[in-house]
Amino acid sequence: MSNGPYYQGSCECGAVTLLATAEPLAQGRDQRGLGWLVLDAAALQISAGLEALETETLGAGHECRRCRHCQQRLFVEGDALTLIADALLTAEAEPPGDVLAERLPWRLY
Repeated sequence: MSNGPYYQGSCECGAVTLLATAEPLAQGRDQRGLGWLVLDAAALQISAGLEALETETLGAGHECRRCRHCQQRLFVEGDALTLIADALLTAEAEPPGDVLAERLPWRLY
C-alpha cells in the first residue's frame, strides 16, 4: 500500500470494496451527469469481494467490471489507466486535458 493519499469505496450492496492509493489524474461527467475518475491502473486495488466481480462487455467492446450482486458498474481498465465511477471514490482533480483525453477511448457508462 502507498504511504500517500488513499480513497476507499464500495459498490451499492457492499460486496466489493475498492482502494485507490493515488490521487485521480482527472475527473469528469458523462452526458447523463454521472461522474467518473481516471486513475493510474496500478493505483486501484480490490480490497474485498474479488469473487463478486463479473465482466460486462460494453457497446464499444470494452470490458467493464461490475458487482454480480447489485449489478453496479465499478471500473473499466485500460492499458495504463482505469476509469472508475466517482460515487465510489470521491476526490478532487483537474478536468482531463487533451493529451489525457486521447488516452481514454472507453467510457464507464
